Amino acid sequence: MSAHWWNSFFGWGITVAVLLQLSCTSEQPVQGPATVVSTGMTLIEADGASFVMGSTDGWASDDEHPPMQVSFDYNFQMDTAEVTVAQFRELTGYLPREYPSADSSSLKPICYVTWYDAVLFCNRRSILAGLDTVYRYTGVDQTTDGRVFRINGLVTDFSRTGYRLPTEAEWEFCARAGTATSFFWGDDGAASVVAEYAWSALNSGDSAHAVCTLLPNEFGLYDMAGNALEWVNDWMAVFRPDTLTDFVGSLEAGTGLRPVKGGGFTHTVEKLRPSSRSDTYATVSSTATPYIGFRCCRGIIGHPHYLSEYAAADSLYRIFFCETTGNPLPSGGMKVACIAMAPGGGVLCCADFTGRSPRLYRYTDMKGVFLPSISPDGKWVAFCTRNEGAIDGSEVWIRQLDSIGSALQRLDDSPAFVPRWRVDPATSDTFIIYTSSSVLNTNLLWGRTATKKQKMSGGKPFGAPQVLVADGSFHGGLSADGHYLATGYPRLRMKKLPEGELRTLFTAPLNGKQPGDTSQVCNVSIAPGLAHPDRVLFLDFGSGRTASTVTGSVYFSHSILFMCSYSGVVERWYGTPEGMVEWDHPEWSNLERYAVAGAKSTVDPVHRSLVYLVDLQDSTYVPILTGSDLWHPSVWIAEDSFSIDPQIALDSAGWYNEPPSHVYQQVLAMKMPMFWEFTDSIEVLLLGSSRMENGGAPQQFAPRFTVNMSFSGGGLLSARHLLEDYALNHCGRLKAVVIGLDICWFNLPGGDDTWLTGTEHTRGFVYDRDHDFWPVGIPAGFGYAVAGAPHPENYTHDQFGWYKVAGNGWGADTISVPQAWAWEMDDRVAANLTALQTMAETAAARGIQLIGVLTPMSPHYRETPVYGAYGPSRETAQEIIVRLQVIDSLNTSFTLYNANLSGSHDYTAEEFSDASHLDAAGAVKLSGRIDSVLQAVLERK
Repeated sequence: MSAHWWNSFFGWGITVAVLLQLSCTSEQPVQGPATVVSTGMTLIEADGASFVMGSTDGWASDDEHPPMQVSFDYNFQMDTAEVTVAQFRELTGYLPREYPSADSSSLKPICYVTWYDAVLFCNRRSILAGLDTVYRYTGVDQTTDGRVFRINGLVTDFSRTGYRLPTEAEWEFCARAGTATSFFWGDDGAASVVAEYAWSALNSGDSAHAVCTLLPNEFGLYDMAGNALEWVNDWMAVFRPDTLTDFVGSLEAGTGLRPVKGGGFTHTVEKLRPSSRSDTYATVSSTATPYIGFRCCRGIIGHPHYLSEYAAADSLYRIFFCETTGNPLPSGGMKVACIAMAPGGGVLCCADFTGRSPRLYRYTDMKGVFLPSISPDGKWVAFCTRNEGAIDGSEVWIRQLDSIGSALQRLDDSPAFVPRWRVDPATSDTFIIYTSSSVLNTNLLWGRTATKKQKMSGGKPFGAPQVLVADGSFHGGLSADGHYLATGYPRLRMKKLPEGELRTLFTAPLNGKQPGDTSQVCNVSIAPGLAHPDRVLFLDFGSGRTASTVTGSVYFSHSILFMCSYSGVVERWYGTPEGMVEWDHPEWSNLERYAVAGAKSTVDPVHRSLVYLVDLQDSTYVPILTGSDLWHPSVWIAEDSFSIDPQIALDSAGWYNEPPSHVYQQVLAMKMPMFWEFTDSIEVLLLGSSRMENGGAPQQFAPRFTVNMSFSGGGLLSARHLLEDYALNHCGRLKAVVIGLDICWFNLPGGDDTWLTGTEHTRGFVYDRDHDFWPVGIPAGFGYAVAGAPHPENYTHDQFGWYKVAGNGWGADTISVPQAWAWEMDDRVAANLTALQTMAETAAARGIQLIGVLTPMSPHYRETPVYGAYGPSRETAQEIIVRLQVIDSLNTSFTLYNANLSGSHDYTAEEFSDASHLDAAGAVKLSGRIDSVLQAVLERK
C-alpha cells in the first residue's frame, strides 16, 4: 500500500462500511438528550442546550479558567467509541510503523497519529459515505513511513455534512453528559471508582485497552475518560468570562497548540476530567504519541464562534518569591529565568538575587515565549517562540537580563529552537547551541533536522551559524568537552561526536522496568561541567503498576528526576519535594552541582507551581519562586557568588546618602544603584536638574538604551562628576550625554545647587573617590554591596529614572519676579562656561557627544526682567546663550539645543506642571525632539 493513502478514496467495498459500524453496547439505556441513531454514532440533541466549559476545581490548570458559559444552536453526532486500530487500517490501508502487523485487527484505540492524520481520516470516511468533506487543502507533507506532519492551505468548512473532529466544546459537552462535577461520574477520584470508567495510570498497566470495555457515561459514550487521549478540532483558545454560542476555538494558531481531551492510559486522575485540556506537555498538530487518538463527529455549524487571542493584564502573570529562611541561597550571585503562563501567552520573568534584596522582573513586551536559557556570564537570556514538539515557526531571541530586558536581539537563522549557551573551554568563545526543529525524536523527520551553534559577543550573534550535526535535533545540549549531544522527547538519545555513535538510553533493564520497555522521557539537559560531561538529567512517564528496580517503588509520570550517563546506568535519582505531586521542566545550572526544576502542587491555585534550586550533591531542595503556572526555569549561579571580595567595605560601598543632607541628595542616592545595574547597557545619559529629571523621558530615545540620572538641585558640577568619574569609567556603550543647562545657577560655584553641600561628602562617593572610581573595573560583589546599601526607596521615578509628573499648567499669567543677577556680579559664570568647554573636550576624546538643552519655561517670563525663576536678568541670559553658541561652533562634540527660545516656543500650558517644569506630555514632546537632534548629530559624526 502506498504511503500516500489520502489520495486513494475509492475501491474499499462493503467491508469498510461494516467496520465503521463498530458496535458498542451498554447494559444501561442511553439517557438525557442523546439518542442512538446508528450503530457506531450517537445523536447529541444539543440545540438550545448550554453548559459551563472549563473548571476552577482543585485539579484545574490555568488554561481551564475562567469558566465560560457555552451553548449550541445545532445538533450533532458523536462516535460512540474511539476510532480503533482495525478501523484505521481498514479505511486507510495504513498503520503507523509502531504497530506490528499482528495488531491490524485490534480493537484498541488508534494512537501514534498526528492531528493531521486524524483530519485526513475524517475526509476519507466522508468520501466513502458519499458526504462532502469538511477539510480542504492544497497539499500534504509526510514522513517516508506515511505519517502526515503538515497540511498546506488547510480550511475547515463547518457548513459541510461530512465527518470531522469534534470541537472542544462539543467534546466537553458530550463528556460531561449533563453533569457539572469534576468527573462525569461525580467528584470521587478514588482508584476503585475511576477503574469502573477509565483506563488510566491507576489500572492500565501502561497500555491501551480495547474500546468499550468499561462503563459509558450518561450519553452512552465510551472511553470519554482514559484509554486514548483525544484530538479535537480547535486551535487552543484562551478562555475568558464570556457567554458564547457555537464556540469553535481560537481564530489564530497562536503558539500552535491543540487541546487534547479526556486523559489517556498513562495519565493520573486530574487529566481524566472533562475540562482538562492538555497532555503532560503542550501538544502541537504534528505530535504522535502512543496514547493520543481520536473519535469522529458530524454536524453542520452554521455560525461558528471563534475567539481571538487577547493580551492578559500584567497582573495575571503571577509570580512570587518563596520564603527561604533556613535554606540559604548562593550569596548574591544567582538569577532565575522562567515563563509565567497566563491568558494571551507566557511571558519571560527573571528573579535577580545578585543584591541583598531580590528583584523580580516581568518582560511583558513579548508573549508566547518558551525555554529560556541564561548566558554563562549571567547577563543575557535566550529563548524561543515555539515549544518542544513543534516542527517549524520558531525564532530564537536574546535579551539583556536587566530590569527592562533591553538590547533585544534575534538570531537571523530560522526556524530555531531550544537555545542553550556554552563556552568553548579551548577558546573561551561563547556560543548558543540550538536546533532547526523540535520534532519528536521518534519521528522520521527528526533525522533530517540539524543542531547548530552560533557564536555570540555582547549578546549579539557574531558571524554565520555552523552546523554541528545534520542528522538530528539535539536540544538537550552539547557537553562542556564538546563530545556529547543529548535529546529527549520521547526517547533519551545521546550522540558521541568523535565516533558518531548514537545510543538510546534509559532502556530495560537499566531503567528499572520490564524487558522491552524503552521509556518515554522528556526535559533532558546535559551536564555543564568537565568532570562528568556525559551525564544528563531527565524525567520519564513512570513505572506503570510494577515497582522499579532502580527506585524500589511504583512511581508515576514526572515524580522522579533521574541522572544517568552515556553508559545508560542511572547514577542518581531524586523524588519530588514534600507536598509536590510531580517535577516539571528540570534544567542543569551552569554549575554541575546545581539544577533548577519546577514542581506542581494541587493545594493552592495561586501557588500551584514552585521553582526549586536542586542541590544534586546533597539531594536538598530550596524553593525559590512560586506562582499559578511557571514553566521552563533556568538558573545561573556566579562561580564567585558564594563570597564577596573581602576588601569591599560594606559600611561604605554604595552609601550615597550617608550622612544625609537634604532631599536633593536622596534622589541621586536612590538613582545610583540604577546606574550600577545599567552600566553595561547605557548608551545615552540624561543629566541635570529637576527640569531634565521631569522633562527627560528615556523611552523616547529607543532603541538607544537611556537612563535619566538628573535630580533636583543637580547642575554642571554634578553632571561633570557623573560623566567623568562614573560614566566614562564604566559605560562602555555610551554614545551621548544630554545635559539640562540651568543657566539660572551659573552664578553658583560649579553651577550646582547640591553637590558641594551634600553628595561630595557621602561615604559612598568618598569611597569611590579613594579608589579612583574603579578605573579597571569594580571588584567582585560590588554590585551586591551597592544594592544592599541603605538608600531611599524609589516611589516616584520609573525604572529609568524619569520623574513622570501630572500637568498643572504653568500657573497664573502674572509671575512672581525674583531678584535678577547680572553677568558682572560674579565671575563664576565664566568659570562654569569654561567647565562646560572642558567637559565637551573630555567627551570628544572618547568619541561621545554632548547635547546641552535649555528646557522650556513659561512664556510669561518674557514679560518680566528675568530669564527664569532664579534669574539671571534677561540681558545676562542672552549673553550666556551667545557664549554657549560659541562653544557649539568651536566643538564638534557639543551641540546646543535651545528648546526655550526665550519663551517663544510652541509648548502649551497643558504640557507644564508649573512655570519651570514640563509634565509627562511635555516631557515626551521635548524628549522626542532631543532624540531627533541626537540622531542628526550621530549621523553627522
